[in-house]
Amino acid sequence: MKFLKYDSPFMTIFRKIVDYFLLGILWVIACIPVITAGAATAAMLMTAEQSVRMDEGRIGKPFWLHFKAEFKQATVLWLIQIVVWAVLAFYAVLVYKAEMVFFLKILSFVAISLIFMWSQLWIAYESKFTDNVKTVMVNCLRIMLANMGTSVLLLVLAAVMLLGSCVAMVLFQPILLIIPAVYIFLQTLILRKLFNKLVPPVETEAIPEELEEIEE
Repeated sequence: MKFLKYDSPFMTIFRKIVDYFLLGILWVIACIPVITAGAATAAMLMTAEQSVRMDEGRIGKPFWLHFKAEFKQATVLWLIQIVVWAVLAFYAVLVYKAEMVFFLKILSFVAISLIFMWSQLWIAYESKFTDNVKTVMVNCLRIMLANMGTSVLLLVLAAVMLLGSCVAMVLFQPILLIIPAVYIFLQTLILRKLFNKLVPPVETEAIPEELEEIEE
């Protein structure tokens, strides 16, 4: 049975599915203390890109190595993110209950959504580039404004996965084991296309004329 060979397309896809599933479990476990969610997310994204995508066959060790390496700055960004999201949630409740012109309410919710879309890029950017906290925030704002469609897509993805998790908890809890893997796969796929625009292509070095003559 050729499809069961290690390098067959079927087995390659199967390994990646298992890897994403295991990575999702590691991510959830690492997020349990809450304060570590930033480092866990950065480690998850890095492991997905460097280990799962490249089919290296290792998940646990790379994840915890990335977790340790990114812990300090990712945690700082995560704590700021928590404060921002708490303020946004509080403000959203006030706007919802306030008696104001409908148009102003819409503008307020648009502003809340923009700030959320901006902040959701911080940890993802941190997992890809080595910049300080201020630079991360400034660059993520530029990225969001220049790629509004992708930013909205990431926001919708997060909302759908959160809603799916709530529904699964009520109807069929085992699905909760699959949702993180699906979320990680889709998120890394979107972010890969987004960040690839920011990385300049590697230029191939010109072949010296002497070598060209030898090859001829």
